[in-house]
Amino acid sequence: MTEIIESAPAPDPETLELIVGDVFAGLLGDVEPPFAEGDGGDPLPVLARVSVTGTWNGEVVVECSTPLARLVTSHLLLVAIDELADDDVRDVVGELVNVIGGNVKSVMPGPSTMSLPQSLLDGEHVPGAEARGAASAVRLAWREEPLRVSVFTQGPAIDREQSTEVGS
Repeated sequence: MTEIIESAPAPDPETLELIVGDVFAGLLGDVEPPFAEGDGGDPLPVLARVSVTGTWNGEVVVECSTPLARLVTSHLLLVAIDELADDDVRDVVGELVNVIGGNVKSVMPGPSTMSLPQSLLDGEHVPGAEARGAASAVRLAWREEPLRVSVFTQGPAIDREQSTEVGS
Protein backbone atom coordinates (compact mmCIF):
# COMPACT_ATOMS: atom_id res chain seq x y z
CA MET A 1 0.00 0.00 0.00
CA THR A 2 1.35 3.41 -0.98
CA GLU A 3 1.12 6.12 1.64
CA ILE A 4 0.60 9.64 0.33
CA ILE A 5 2.37 12.25 2.41
CA GLU A 6 1.45 15.86 1.83
CA SER A 7 4.45 18.18 1.61
CA ALA A 8 4.88 20.85 4.27
CA PRO A 9 4.16 24.40 3.14
CA ALA A 10 6.99 26.72 2.13
CA PRO A 11 8.52 28.96 4.80
CA ASP A 12 6.43 32.05 5.42
CA PRO A 13 7.65 35.36 3.89
CA GLU A 14 8.97 36.63 7.24
CA THR A 15 11.17 33.53 7.69
CA LEU A 16 12.29 33.74 4.07
CA GLU A 17 13.19 37.42 4.47
CA LEU A 18 15.22 36.59 7.61
CA ILE A 19 17.09 33.84 5.75
CA VAL A 20 17.88 36.11 2.77
CA GLY A 21 18.85 38.98 5.08
CA ASP A 22 21.20 36.74 7.07
CA VAL A 23 22.83 35.38 3.90
CA PHE A 24 23.33 38.86 2.45
CA ALA A 25 24.60 40.22 5.77
CA GLY A 26 27.08 37.35 6.04
CA LEU A 27 28.28 37.46 2.44
CA LEU A 28 27.84 41.09 1.44
CA GLY A 29 27.23 43.24 4.47
CA ASP A 30 23.49 44.01 4.33
CA VAL A 31 20.19 43.89 2.50
CA GLU A 32 17.98 46.94 2.15
CA PRO A 33 14.33 47.09 3.25
CA PRO A 34 11.75 45.32 1.05
CA PHE A 35 10.34 47.08 -1.97
CA ALA A 36 6.94 48.67 -1.56
CA GLU A 37 4.08 46.24 -2.23
CA GLY A 38 3.52 45.85 -5.95
CA ASP A 39 7.06 46.83 -6.99
CA GLY A 40 9.34 44.30 -8.65
CA GLY A 41 6.60 42.08 -10.08
CA ASP A 42 8.14 41.86 -13.55
CA PRO A 43 10.47 38.96 -14.35
CA LEU A 44 14.09 39.73 -13.57
CA PRO A 45 16.74 38.79 -16.15
CA VAL A 46 19.09 36.73 -13.93
CA LEU A 47 17.73 33.55 -12.37
CA ALA A 48 19.22 30.72 -10.33
CA ARG A 49 17.43 27.79 -8.73
CA VAL A 50 17.90 24.65 -6.67
CA SER A 51 15.46 21.80 -6.05
CA VAL A 52 15.02 20.06 -2.72
CA THR A 53 13.67 16.51 -2.61
CA GLY A 54 12.98 14.23 0.30
CA THR A 55 10.60 14.66 3.20
CA TRP A 56 9.91 18.16 1.85
CA ASN A 57 9.90 18.79 -1.91
CA GLY A 58 10.35 22.25 -3.28
CA GLU A 59 12.37 24.68 -5.31
CA VAL A 60 14.19 27.85 -4.29
CA VAL A 61 14.57 30.52 -6.99
CA VAL A 62 16.64 33.69 -6.81
CA GLU A 63 15.98 36.35 -9.45
CA CYS A 64 17.80 39.65 -9.74
CA SER A 65 18.75 42.43 -12.09
CA THR A 66 21.89 42.11 -14.20
CA PRO A 67 23.53 45.02 -12.32
CA LEU A 68 22.86 43.29 -8.98
CA ALA A 69 24.30 40.00 -10.24
CA ARG A 70 27.42 41.80 -11.45
CA LEU A 71 27.73 43.85 -8.22
CA VAL A 72 27.49 40.74 -6.04
CA THR A 73 30.00 38.89 -8.23
CA SER A 74 32.42 41.82 -8.18
CA HIS A 75 32.08 42.16 -4.41
CA LEU A 76 32.64 38.46 -3.70
CA LEU A 77 35.41 37.81 -6.23
CA LEU A 78 37.14 41.17 -5.72
CA VAL A 79 37.20 41.73 -9.47
CA ALA A 80 36.24 44.96 -11.25
CA ILE A 81 32.75 44.81 -12.77
CA ASP A 82 34.02 45.43 -16.30
CA GLU A 83 36.46 42.50 -15.97
CA LEU A 84 33.84 39.88 -15.01
CA ALA A 85 33.11 36.95 -17.30
CA ASP A 86 29.54 35.64 -17.67
CA ASP A 87 30.67 32.33 -16.17
CA ASP A 88 31.82 34.18 -13.02
CA VAL A 89 28.36 35.76 -12.69
CA ARG A 90 26.62 32.41 -13.27
CA ASP A 91 28.82 30.74 -10.62
CA VAL A 92 28.26 33.43 -7.98
CA VAL A 93 24.49 33.65 -8.51
CA GLY A 94 24.40 29.85 -8.40
CA GLU A 95 26.31 29.90 -5.11
CA LEU A 96 23.94 32.55 -3.75
CA VAL A 97 20.88 30.35 -4.45
CA ASN A 98 22.79 27.35 -3.10
CA VAL A 99 23.39 29.08 0.25
CA ILE A 100 19.83 30.46 0.46
CA GLY A 101 18.43 27.07 -0.62
CA GLY A 102 20.49 25.28 2.01
CA ASN A 103 19.13 27.61 4.69
CA VAL A 104 15.56 27.07 3.47
CA LYS A 105 16.16 23.30 3.45
CA SER A 106 17.40 23.47 7.05
CA VAL A 107 14.08 24.91 8.31
CA MET A 108 11.97 22.35 6.44
CA PRO A 109 11.29 18.74 7.52
CA GLY A 110 14.14 16.41 6.58
CA PRO A 111 16.00 14.43 5.51
CA SER A 112 16.28 15.72 1.98
CA THR A 113 18.79 16.31 -0.80
CA MET A 114 19.46 19.44 -2.79
CA SER A 115 20.25 19.61 -6.49
CA LEU A 116 23.17 21.47 -7.93
CA PRO A 117 22.22 25.05 -8.77
CA GLN A 118 21.17 26.08 -12.26
CA SER A 119 21.86 29.68 -13.30
CA LEU A 120 20.86 31.65 -16.34
CA LEU A 121 21.57 35.17 -17.49
CA ASP A 122 19.73 37.56 -19.80
CA GLY A 123 18.03 35.70 -22.64
CA GLU A 124 18.98 32.20 -21.47
CA HIS A 125 16.29 29.65 -20.62
CA VAL A 126 16.21 26.52 -18.50
CA PRO A 127 13.22 24.22 -19.12
CA GLY A 128 10.79 24.46 -16.22
CA ALA A 129 11.84 27.98 -15.22
CA GLU A 130 8.65 29.54 -16.56
CA ALA A 131 6.63 31.83 -14.29
CA ARG A 132 4.30 30.24 -11.77
CA GLY A 133 2.77 31.24 -8.47
CA ALA A 134 5.22 31.12 -5.57
CA ALA A 135 4.27 29.45 -2.32
CA SER A 136 6.34 32.14 -0.59
CA ALA A 137 8.32 35.07 -1.97
CA VAL A 138 10.14 38.20 -0.84
CA ARG A 139 11.27 41.18 -2.85
CA LEU A 140 14.32 43.01 -1.55
CA ALA A 141 17.07 45.26 -2.82
CA TRP A 142 20.81 45.48 -2.46
CA ARG A 143 22.47 48.74 -3.45
CA GLU A 144 19.10 49.78 -4.89
CA GLU A 145 18.97 46.82 -7.30
CA PRO A 146 16.01 44.39 -7.20
CA LEU A 147 16.18 40.89 -5.81
CA ARG A 148 13.33 38.38 -5.54
CA VAL A 149 13.58 35.05 -3.71
CA SER A 150 10.73 32.56 -4.19
CA VAL A 151 10.10 29.14 -2.68
CA PHE A 152 7.78 26.74 -4.46
CA THR A 153 6.44 23.56 -2.89
CA GLN A 154 6.40 20.35 -4.93
CA GLY A 155 9.13 21.64 -7.27
CA PRO A 156 9.89 19.80 -10.49
CA ALA A 157 11.68 16.47 -10.42
CA ILE A 158 15.44 16.72 -10.51
CA ASP A 159 18.06 14.51 -12.11
CA ARG A 160 19.17 12.38 -9.15
CA GLU A 161 22.61 11.93 -10.75
CA GLN A 162 23.12 15.69 -10.44
CA SER A 163 21.88 15.95 -6.84
CA THR A 164 24.20 15.93 -3.88
CA GLU A 165 23.44 14.88 -0.32
CA VAL A 166 23.53 17.92 1.95
CA GLY A 167 22.44 16.47 5.29
CA SER A 168 18.99 16.56 6.78
